[in-house]
Amino acid sequence: MPSLYVDQQEIIGFKGGSVTIWCHCSYPVNMVWCKLGSSCVTDHSGSIDETNVTFSNTGPDGFSVTMSKLKLSSSGWYWCSTANQKMPVHISVHEPPSTTTTKSPSTTITLSTAPVHLSSLTNAETLTVQPANSTTSGGAGECLQDIKHCFTEVIIVVTILIVVLLVVAAALIGWRTIRRNKAKPEESHITMVSQTGSDPDVLYSIIVRNQHTAEQKKGTRKG
Repeated sequence: MPSLYVDQQEIIGFKGGSVTIWCHCSYPVNMVWCKLGSSCVTDHSGSIDETNVTFSNTGPDGFSVTMSKLKLSSSGWYWCSTANQKMPVHISVHEPPSTTTTKSPSTTITLSTAPVHLSSLTNAETLTVQPANSTTSGGAGECLQDIKHCFTEVIIVVTILIVVLLVVAAALIGWRTIRRNKAKPEESHITMVSQTGSDPDVLYSIIVRNQHTAEQKKGTRKG
C-alpha cells in the first residue's frame, strides 16, 4: 500500500453542500490541497474558486479535507499532497434533487426521495375517495344483473322452441300412422268350391266370399 492514499478517488456532491476527503499517510507534513488548473490551500483553511476548504482531524495516520458551499464550478480534479507525495481525487458537483409540492384545500403533500406515509392524509380526503368506489361497484352490479336477466330470457326462448318442435314431431308421426292405416286394403277371404255335375267331364267351380270372416278380423283389430 502506498504511503499516501484516499478512501475514494471519485466523490459526488451537490450544489450548496459539502464533501469530505480522507487523505491517509504517516505523520503528515506540509499538507496541501490543490485543484488542477487552479489554486492550492496550504494552511488549515482557505478557499478555491469561492469554495471553502478546511483541514481537520490531523493526526499520525493522515488528515481530512472538507469542501463546503460547493458550486457547479467546483467540479474537477484535485489532489492532496504531503511530503512531496500526491494522490488525485475527482469531485463531481450536481444540482440537488428537486422536490414537487402539491397543494389542496385541506392537505399539502411534498413529493421527494423520502417515502410518503399514507397516515398524513386527512379524513376528508378519504371520504372523497369512497363514493367513487361505491359508484364503480354499483355499476358492476348492474352489469351483472343485466347479463343474468338476458341469460334467463335466452333459456326461456330455447325451452319454448324445443317444446314446439316436440309437439310438431309428435303430430307428424300420428298423422302418418293414421294415413298408413287408411290406405291399407281390407283382406277378403274367398272360398272356392268345386263340384261335378251330371257330366263327369265338366267341372263346376263356385266362389264364395267369406264377408263374415273379414268383418270378424276388423272387430278383432279394433278391440
